[in-house]
Amino acid sequence: MLGHLLLFVSWIAYYALHSWLATDGVKSFMQRSMGRNYRTYRVLYNVKSMVLLLAIVYFHLKLDSPFFMERTLITTVLGVLFAVLGSFVLTHAFFTVNLKEFLGLAQLDGEMENSPQAPKRLIRSGFYAYVRHPFYFGVIMILLGLVLLIPSYATLMMLLATMLYLPVGVALEEKKLIREFGDDYLRYRKEVKAFIPFII
Repeated sequence: MLGHLLLFVSWIAYYALHSWLATDGVKSFMQRSMGRNYRTYRVLYNVKSMVLLLAIVYFHLKLDSPFFMERTLITTVLGVLFAVLGSFVLTHAFFTVNLKEFLGLAQLDGEMENSPQAPKRLIRSGFYAYVRHPFYFGVIMILLGLVLLIPSYATLMMLLATMLYLPVGVALEEKKLIREFGDDYLRYRKEVKAFIPFII
């Protein structure tokens, strides 16, 4: 079980580092330190995230992890449904935001510096009308689907670590959103659930 504990800690550390590097304090420090090269920060941030993610997934796949429950036709069907739903929501959410800015390509091209910046608009359309964090909803659905499809202790650790860290990550993210959008976001937070429509 030591390997499963290490996997759990690896996921928590991954999420914590991911959130910490996205804080305003770290980004301000990096902007001062990197100067003009700061335009590469978002791309480097995404590359770091992908490399670490692949490393943890590799460790996950190499771990000899028994199943904690039996797979049945029902769990397989539900697993596929959850995974497909999560993938659909995640894909839709990606195309709702500015994908080029999200990936860091707009910053790399200097578009963020060289063009006048219109005030950012609080997105409330699409899945954002039902949950404040459709990215997280999609991830939760995909992970639930994976646990039902591959009910190993390793997959369960991945789900538990994600569910444990999500409230922390959301709290950090929403502090920035409140600073950025003020009362508009506070109203939005009262009207729309965070993760699962009409529930949480």
